Amino acid sequence: GRLYGLGEITPFKLDSNTLINFGTVAQATKTYDGTQTVKRNESAAPGTVKGYIQKAEVQVGTQTLNLYDRMSVTSATYDVTKDVNNGTSQGVTYNLTYTPADDGNIVLAPNAVLKATGTGIITKRDVNVTAKNPLTKQYDAGLAVKDASGNVITGAALNNLVELTNLAGNDGATYTTTAVYADKNAGTGIQVDYTVNMDAASAGNYNLKYNNGSG
Repeated sequence: GRLYGLGEITPFKLDSNTLINFGTVAQATKTYDGTQTVKRNESAAPGTVKGYIQKAEVQVGTQTLNLYDRMSVTSATYDVTKDVNNGTSQGVTYNLTYTPADDGNIVLAPNAVLKATGTGIITKRDVNVTAKNPLTKQYDAGLAVKDASGNVITGAALNNLVELTNLAGNDGATYTTTAVYADKNAGTGIQVDYTVNMDAASAGNYNLKYNNGSG
């Protein structure tokens, strides 16, 4: 005869101390957007960002199980700065969660923190600089630009002569503008030279692309 009894097998719990082999996490890259949020192909969608991670292997007894398909990214951030920082690579942290399979063999422990780490870079954002309207003034033997009343345009008012498109819009970036005629003589189609300078904190994050101005 045989003797039978009862036993219990408890689920394997993934917790903050579980060793998970994520392999080589691909380097994250995105265009500057004023945040530390990680993007892949310019998308912050968790399923897209997860593509930087190739596997999630856990040793359970004698078996190596790849739990990648049941892992989800909950958030992913650059560790140091939101700025381009001269294209310097920085650390990236991926926070993940695990959804158990129906068999219940592997579960997520309460308050477990699952993290994968990698590196990432942020590239400059292109900004188009365009002169809004052609300028005009009466000959005055000088190169200064003037408004319709004949007053020299100075200071912040010069910013109104140009339009900057594709700024991030969430970083408080500011700029200053200069504008001068390239020729002091009367005529049409005279070139007006514009120079736009971003504030010091933002200059390294943007690549200004100029369109021609004329007056």
